[in-house]
Amino acid sequence: MFLSDKFGEDIFSPKECFRALRKNKLISDEEAELLLQMTDDRNKIIHTYNESFSEELYKGISPDYYQAMEKIYKILKK
Repeated sequence: MFLSDKFGEDIFSPKECFRALRKNKLISDEEAELLLQMTDDRNKIIHTYNESFSEELYKGISPDYYQAMEKIYKILKK
């Protein structure tokens, strides 16, 4: 809704959303890459159905993910 209202962009996936935020200069290239990696990690956990793999991936999750999502939240809240 936000990107549609503000920039006229209809977005249908998280990755498209992060790319659109980058394109519209709301996040940096580095933040976009981090958010895209976060989405990939999420997809690996969801589609793998392997508990040990999920636990290992969970241990390696970057603490930067929280900060990146907090920034997205603040952008949307404005």
